[in-house]
Amino acid sequence: MLSIVSIAMMTIDHRQHHLGAIRDVLGLAVYPIQSLVNLPNAAGNWVSESVTTRRELEEENRDLHAQQLFLQSQLLKLDALEAENDRLRSLLDAASTIGQPVLV
Repeated sequence: MLSIVSIAMMTIDHRQHHLGAIRDVLGLAVYPIQSLVNLPNAAGNWVSESVTTRRELEEENRDLHAQQLFLQSQLLKLDALEAENDRLRSLLDAASTIGQPVLV
């Protein structure tokens, strides 16, 4: 019996839109209950995202630290090469001022 009444109400509402205001009022009244029921799911999703984000950040931090160490070692090598180049250039300049061929 309730099924028939429900179908009749849906048909009347679909064709004549008489129940729109009632549906709006009921939706407004039920919204706080719906939010309260959805709260555990929303909290669980938030915690899950927070833990995943923290794990990803820690992994990214480890990767960036390793990259930083590698780049620092490369920089030290480049500094040493630059110093060696400067030293060799100064030796070449010294050889040109002597006027005689010098083997370095």
